Amino acid sequence: MVKESTKQAIAGLMLVAILAVSAYDSYRCVTDQVILPLVEINPICVWLIKLDAGRVAILIGAKTFGTGAASAFIAACIALKKWSWVWSVIAALTAAQVAVVACYGIFGA
Repeated sequence: MVKESTKQAIAGLMLVAILAVSAYDSYRCVTDQVILPLVEINPICVWLIKLDAGRVAILIGAKTFGTGAASAFIAACIALKKWSWVWSVIAALTAAQVAVVACYGIFGA
């Protein structure tokens, strides 16, 4: 049986990694703002950029809100010791963030 403190530490470290990738992705959205409408492959992101007349402010706001909401949910699940929920959400977010990092690598960004 894995100790509670070990579970908390692992979940916390994974959450920090998820947040770090999210922060880097947001940074790249801002620095690549000029070309982002031409190279973005996520249709929701493309729509948010078009909604903002080619700028990324709405996109960054939506990304920040989503990451914050998911992080708050994970923190609440950790506090409530709902470990199956914690691992499910962290696994999904980690998979999404691995895809984000892979896209930067694949497209030479």
